[in-house]
Amino acid sequence: TMDSGYGLCCLFAPGNRHVVLGTKEGALEVFDLGAAERIFSDTSAHEGAVWSIAMLPDNTGFVTGSADKTVKFWQWSVALLPGGGGAAGQRSLRLSHVRTLRMADDVLCCKVSPDGKLLAVALLDATIKVFFTDSLKFFLSLYGHKLPVLSLDISSDSTLLVSGSADKNIKVWGLDFGDCHRSLFAHGDAVMGVHFVPKTHYVFTVGKDKLLKYWDVDRSEQLLELAGHHGEVWCCAVSCFGDFVITGSHDRSLRRWQRSSEPFFVEEEKEARLESMFEADLEADKGGPQGSGAEAALAGPLGRVAAGEGEEGGAAPAGRKTLESVSAADALVDALEMAAHEEERHRDHQKQLAAGGKSGAVPSLAPNPMMLGLTGSAYVLRALSSVRASDLESALLMLPFTDALRLLGYLPTWLEQGSAIELSTRVAVLLLRLHHSQLVATASARPLLLKLHKRLHPAVQGLKDVLGVNMAALQYLQRASSERSGITTEQRLMVARKALAPK
Repeated sequence: TMDSGYGLCCLFAPGNRHVVLGTKEGALEVFDLGAAERIFSDTSAHEGAVWSIAMLPDNTGFVTGSADKTVKFWQWSVALLPGGGGAAGQRSLRLSHVRTLRMADDVLCCKVSPDGKLLAVALLDATIKVFFTDSLKFFLSLYGHKLPVLSLDISSDSTLLVSGSADKNIKVWGLDFGDCHRSLFAHGDAVMGVHFVPKTHYVFTVGKDKLLKYWDVDRSEQLLELAGHHGEVWCCAVSCFGDFVITGSHDRSLRRWQRSSEPFFVEEEKEARLESMFEADLEADKGGPQGSGAEAALAGPLGRVAAGEGEEGGAAPAGRKTLESVSAADALVDALEMAAHEEERHRDHQKQLAAGGKSGAVPSLAPNPMMLGLTGSAYVLRALSSVRASDLESALLMLPFTDALRLLGYLPTWLEQGSAIELSTRVAVLLLRLHHSQLVATASARPLLLKLHKRLHPAVQGLKDVLGVNMAALQYLQRASSERSGITTEQRLMVARKALAPK
């Protein structure tokens, strides 16, 4: 640890033994890392905060950008300490001011192209000015950001410039004519840092939304989104080989992100991001405690359990919407529509057979390959059985009333066949609670409800009888095992109680 001014930016000197620090007071400080001490300080380097330091490609010096509306060029120099006599131990690194470029507004960031020909300067007026490095003559003005550019970088081939702004966007510019190739919405808050991976057109960006993102600017798509920081990410640095990235955050931590050999697939990453965004939107769009539509019906006396309100204030399943539950509801609707279409085909075929089928003029009905050789009832049951138990309540909640009525129509058939009695009973109870008021007010639903009532009680009673027989059989097997071993159940309980009794 070394004492310094309020540092805003820093730069390693060639050889990686010294560091130059730009401070809020406008000073430039040089530190010797080996000796862990400050060896030089130029307090009059700038009259305002030093926001940016950029190395020259030939490593002979660097440029600084400051809030005093200037960009200054500096060169490395070596000074002999008093009483030295030229010994190697008496030499010290110094900075020499070479020239100054005055700007019309505060300088927030500056960068020299890798070929050394261009100097890009980001100003407080949200524009980027490009100058020729040798003559400092004006070349291009890049404008399009709505808020100031906080960071910029130039690709290794000096053809592209990427800028990150407080308007949450990054823009990719061509340095030939200053045209904007693409504007991308990058982060949920201000973009604090952008860096090209050396010798590629891949870009890392960090922002106040606590994320590090990886982009392919040639294809204008996001490759990876890396979360790990618990606070705003202020800066990032990419290694010269591009094999790791360092990020610094407001959570007072530095994180190293290492390239791994594990492959990733862009489409899978995109689906994962869309899923997280979808679930975040579902959380944000939640209404009041009673919601709307079918959710409002849950507020009635028959719907409190399904709405997440247990008896006497107890907890009950919340039925939270997720991407899986929405997909399950869509699959149920598709299955119901396909089954209804198939049943309509069968009815039309029966009518054709009744009208002129005796003469053999009506061809046989071709099976629907989408039904997988199943009947409409079996196909709907297959789709319903594939819904996870934790998503069933939410999926049924999202069904329209007409589709819920169709689904209720299949329940008596399933109960009579004895297939999926437990699932059918749960679906019946949930649908009756969700759509109780509409079912009572719908006259056409009365015959269906009477039929369901006739089938539901005997089916559930039969299932209870089967469970009772199985429980009795298990108890009989337990008694038989105890008799063969000579140890009764009471003796086993006594041994267990003694083991658990406090000594």
